[in-house]
Amino acid sequence: MGEATIEEQVKEILVTTLCCNDEELMPKALLEEDLGMDSLDRVEIAMQMEEGLLDDEEIHEDVAGEWRTVQDVVDTVTEMAAKQKRGGKR
Repeated sequence: MGEATIEEQVKEILVTTLCCNDEELMPKALLEEDLGMDSLDRVEIAMQMEEGLLDDEEIHEDVAGEWRTVQDVVDTVTEMAAKQKRGGKR
């Protein structure tokens, strides 16, 4: 990974996909209610996380379906990346 933290990279993907401002991405911001995320956005966000941050490891639909806040997305990607580092994939 580059110099940007996982959180910064996640937020960049959220800003781009949800067409929102960085200032709106508070950890407790609700993805659907506050940021307007719909089911297609959820799939797009998961795909971008998989391709850009997780070396193509799949974020299962049930996991992405549990995302309610910005922090939920950050936590998911952080946990998955940590597992990869500890010897999961590659």
